[in-house]
Amino acid sequence: MHAALWTLLTLTYGAAHAPMAAWHPSPWPPGKLPLVVISHGAGGSERGHHDTAEYLAAHGYVVVAPRHVGDNVEDHSAQGTPRMWRDRPLQLRAAIDAALADPALGSHIDRARIGAFGYSAGGYTVLVAAGAVADLQRPQHHCRAHRDDAFCREIHDGDSLVDTPEPIVHARDRRIRAVVVAAPVGALFDDVALADVTIPIRLYRAGADELLTQPYHAERVHEHLRRAHEYVVVPGAGHYAFLAPFPPELKQKIGSPAEDPPGFDRAAFHSRLNAELLAFFAKSLSGS
Repeated sequence: MHAALWTLLTLTYGAAHAPMAAWHPSPWPPGKLPLVVISHGAGGSERGHHDTAEYLAAHGYVVVAPRHVGDNVEDHSAQGTPRMWRDRPLQLRAAIDAALADPALGSHIDRARIGAFGYSAGGYTVLVAAGAVADLQRPQHHCRAHRDDAFCREIHDGDSLVDTPEPIVHARDRRIRAVVVAAPVGALFDDVALADVTIPIRLYRAGADELLTQPYHAERVHEHLRRAHEYVVVPGAGHYAFLAPFPPELKQKIGSPAEDPPGFDRAAFHSRLNAELLAFFAKSLSGS
């Protein structure tokens, strides 16, 4: 573990020149390092999982986290629309391209050891990058049949996914060799959508998820993944449990993303979560 835990750079990626945060060990250790790219949830930011990024960087990883264009804390223009679901995996690809091309990072990255972590809409994003096929028609049909799913409140009534052209999203990035999926949006995947996901997967479900009602999301992904995978249900965790803990003075200002169900200790959970992610990526990106 490095004495200087991390250095933060700000990069741009893609045609929109959106910001992307990058962490790496400081000083650089010898040899090539694995890369992990992080996809934040709907309306989030590149700093939403900073503790996980810092932890991985402290243990010898390069970590990059793009701010998703049209679906972030400052820009909601694509949120809940077909553009959001189509563009997110492409933006993840562009972030990897930017990291590999960056003069400060690229020469240190082992291109054969690239992983991804995604939370909520980011969980959807990394699953598509891993080979899942999304159907933009499914959410409207799903929400007509399952009005108990809180996710359906996020679908824009004026943006019909049923009538959108090119409703099928294929965006596999074969450079990605392993993914961690936390509290994913699963309603865009039908029964065979996950058949071509063949890389190692670690899947987390928040046991008390109030936004993505089960069994329609993480549980659905678990049931339909054909590859053997690691599946973890986190008892008592609300949907936002995977976000980095907020300082006490900010919790009231932030509101629900900073809150947890009674009795759930987010800080203690993240101590375990970050160690588990490190162990998973170390095993899955070992190159053996």
